[in-house]
Amino acid sequence: MEINEFVRLANAHAEVGYDSSESVKRANRIADKLRSAMLEAFKDPAQTEQLMSLLDHPQAGPWIAFCALESLQLDPQNEAHCLRVVRAMASATDPSGAGAALWLSDRGYGP
Repeated sequence: MEINEFVRLANAHAEVGYDSSESVKRANRIADKLRSAMLEAFKDPAQTEQLMSLLDHPQAGPWIAFCALESLQLDPQNEAHCLRVVRAMASATDPSGAGAALWLSDRGYGP
């Protein structure tokens, strides 16, 4: 998947409302595409580097950070960057923030 398509999907996922079962299904389909694209890209160092360059993108960055932390053996610099992204998300007072905080705690990255 091209990097622009990945960003487009991340943006589309961020815009999905959860007001109906159809919109939730749409969000889940997009999430599946994002995860699949990342896992495929992580097989190629050049594509991995392209994705990692998007860690500070407001919508794509969290997807990449979570998946990279779960799927890759990261060097200390990239691991720290991914953790900063997830911790920033965890500091929010919305459901996504609570989910990120729980994810960090479950994986031993602290409260």
